[in-house]
Order: sequence, then structure tokens, then C-alpha cells
Amino acid sequence: MGDYLSLDIGFSQIKLVVGNVLGSKINVKKALVFDTPENTIEDGRILDVEALAEAVKTKLLARRIKTKDAIITINSTAIISREVVMPKAKENEIKSIIDMESEQYFPVNLDSYKVDFKVIEEITVDKSTQYKILVVAIPASIIERYIELIEACGLTPIKLDFLGNSFSKIISNELFRDAKSKGVSFGFKDKSLKGISSKNMTKKDKLIEDQSNSNKSEENSTMSEARINRSVVLLDIGAKTTSVTIVSNGVLQFSRIIMYGGVQMTNAIADRLQLSFDEAEGVKKALERLVTTGEEELEDERSLDISTAIKSVALILIDDVLKYLEFYKSRATGNHIDQIYIAGGTSHINGLEIYLRDSLGVPVMKWDSMKSVRVAGAKSKEEIDLKYYVGCIGALLGRRMV
Repeated sequence: MGDYLSLDIGFSQIKLVVGNVLGSKINVKKALVFDTPENTIEDGRILDVEALAEAVKTKLLARRIKTKDAIITINSTAIISREVVMPKAKENEIKSIIDMESEQYFPVNLDSYKVDFKVIEEITVDKSTQYKILVVAIPASIIERYIELIEACGLTPIKLDFLGNSFSKIISNELFRDAKSKGVSFGFKDKSLKGISSKNMTKKDKLIEDQSNSNKSEENSTMSEARINRSVVLLDIGAKTTSVTIVSNGVLQFSRIIMYGGVQMTNAIADRLQLSFDEAEGVKKALERLVTTGEEELEDERSLDISTAIKSVALILIDDVLKYLEFYKSRATGNHIDQIYIAGGTSHINGLEIYLRDSLGVPVMKWDSMKSVRVAGAKSKEEIDLKYYVGCIGALLGRRMV
């Protein structure tokens, strides 16, 4: 079983996981998070390959990581995704149709973009079988810089994935494992095709990677016919952005980026308390618990000020999330949200999940455990905070790594 090195490079932190996948079980052998060098990345665009490569190589050497096959997850507002519906067809026919009609899907000149696709669902429209397809366009310049980075680290680029797709794969995998543990069927509607086969791709072509079909035979042979229809949202709250991913019954339904995160919260604290950014960041991390509505009289003035600053940014985030949830629910009768999970570095704020729950009207919890993940070493699972690594772990999925 070959191991893969999965990288997720954010504005403030780099997440790295070494592991492999067997069926629906993910084996994490090593996981580490470290600071991103300043002025090396902005909105998913690499600004300084040399500095980033040096930071990654230093950590690989220190942790004695020798795995060379690398997977990288990209997150940027420059990535454009569209959902389209077209008649069921063969893979090469779908690709031809998308190539011819791509200008209808994207409001940009696609000469400088790499376009890829993934069949996410088979549906029936007016008694005709149709495919619901996710089409993604990523600037070629972004891809080229990531390939350059991987090679500068002495690694071999195996595939690129965009963060929304990585999130959707790990959510689907977790829902499948949860359904299996309850003895009921979790129906993957995904009739996934790969836009470009991983066996004959050039380095610049490795974009969307599908959820492995390896779960399906196991599921169909061991489960009852009962189904779990679960719709969940993942809010990955990072330093400067928050990724919103909606997955329903194993199918990616929606993926967007909101330009608010932990940095804006820290700035709000700094402004309110007249602190430097570093001082405000320390205050944010040291906050015992976010003061929620109805608890104001029970807390000291400083805690109230810090909480008020954080919530002033969270309110903007909540407004955008509510718009996305309403948009999703309006797309089809029966669309609903069962659960919201929060992950990412900013999700560590105690009480944030309660504030989001009360504001959004949906159960919210931190995603700090994964049933489908096994961490090497008896005590390691407690030592690794999995909510930092959701994107990295999700990117490992996509094929049998055996």
C-alpha cells in the first residue's frame, strides 16, 4: 500500500498529512501544521515558491518524512465552478460538449484557464436520463505555480484537487461509515467519471479527483435497503476565508468561498481594545469562551469586548452563509440542512459553534473526530486535532490506494 503526502497551504498555516486509503478507511501516519512564511501566498496564489519550498522541505527533513508522491489542495476565489445538466453520455462526449460550450458556463476568457469536470449525479428530467455535472475552471498560472512548488520540494505531483471537492469526499466517506455502523444503506448517487484519467494526465491536468467507487460494492452487499438522506454543511473557517461546502446524500451540491475568517476577527479585537495584531491574536486564542446572547451580565467587561469584536465579524459571515443555505433550499423541493460542521483554525474559538447554531437555526458542532480515519499509534488520535486537516484528509480519497 503506497503512502501519499497531502498538502493544504493556507494564508497563515500549512497543513500536511501522510497516509493512504483502503476502501473507505483512511490511514493517517503523520500530520503536522506549521506557519506559512509571510508574503508567500495570497488567495491561493503562490507568490514565493522558493520560500514556501524551503519551509516545507525543512519540516519534511525534521519529521523524517520520505514519502514522495504528493497531492495538493487548492483554494482560491479565482476558481470558478458551475453545475450543469446534460444528457447522459460517454466521458469523451461529455468532454467535447463542455469544450464547445464552456464559454456559456463561465463569464471569463478561458484561454488562460484549465477546465475539468466531474459527473456528480444521474437524474431523470422529463423521463430522460441526465447527468448533473460539476465543471471547474482554474487559472493555469495557479496550477503551474503549485506544480513548480511540489517539484522544488523534491516531490512528485500526483494530483491537484480543489478544496470544495476534497471536503465533499471526506463528508461522503464519513456519512457512509456512519450509515454502515447503523446497518442501513447510504446511497451514493454519484455516477462519477473522471474528467481526465489519472493514468494519462500531464502534470498540469490533474484537477478534479472523484470519490472512489470502492465503497459501493461493500455497501450494496452488506446494507439493508433503508436509506439515510443526510444533507450537511462544512464551514472551514480559515485565516482570511471561510469555505462553504454542502453535501447531500454523498453528492456535492454547493461550494463557495466567503472572504472573512480569523484575521478579520483579530483585526476587530485589535481595533476595539487598541492592541497590536499579534497581541489581539493572542487574546483571541486565550479567550476561554465566546460570550453568547443572554450571558452578558455573567462576564467581565474585557471578555465582553473580545466577544463583541469576534461576533461583529461572525455576523457578516452568518449573513453570507444564510444566503447560501436559502439558495440551496430554493433549488429543489425537499432540499434541507440537517447538520453544520465547523473546521479550520478559527473553529477553535470556544462557543463559536453555539453562536452559529443560535444564529443559523441549524445544529452546529466542531468537526474534531472522524470515524473513517485511523491515526497511527495508540495515543496519536488524541494528539492530532483533526479539524485542521479536513482538506488534506479528503484529498487522499479518490482512488484505491492499494
